[in-house]
Amino acid sequence: MADSFSGLFGPDYGLSTQGTVTGGPFSIATTGIKYTWIVPFKAYVRRLALVVTQVPAGGGVVNFTRRVTDGSATGETTIGTVKTLSSHVAGNVIYLDLTTTVAVNDGDEITLTVGTGDANNTVCAAYVVVRQSPEVAGNITHMVATT
Repeated sequence: MADSFSGLFGPDYGLSTQGTVTGGPFSIATTGIKYTWIVPFKAYVRRLALVVTQVPAGGGVVNFTRRVTDGSATGETTIGTVKTLSSHVAGNVIYLDLTTTVAVNDGDEITLTVGTGDANNTVCAAYVVVRQSPEVAGNITHMVATT
C-alpha cells in the first residue's frame, strides 16, 4: 500500500467483519446497511476491502461511510466505494486504497452499505484498514472524561 500519509505515526489496524458476534460473511444481494464499526481511536482510513467468498454475478456496489453519531445518517459522508464485477472469483480481495486523508474520530461509526445489490447473491466479508493517530483524548472535542 503506497504511503501518502507522511507525517502520520502509529501502526495500521484492521477493522474486520470476521470474528465478531454479528460479523462474518454477508450477502450483497439486497441494498441497505450490512455492517457497522465503532472507531475506538482517532485514525486515518487507508484501505477499504471486500473478500469474496462466493462467485459474484457482478454489479454489486458497496459504499463505506463515516457517521459522526452512531446510528444517525445526519452529517454522514462517503469514504469510498468498492464494486464487485463478474470477473471476480471466490477468494479475491477487492480493495480501494485511499489517495486522500480521511480522518475518523473516537466514537465515529463506519458503515458498510450495499447501494446496488448483486442478483446472484454474492457473499463477502469486509475490512477497513486504519492508521491510528497519536492524539490525546482531551484534545478531541466530543470526548469527555468521567468523574
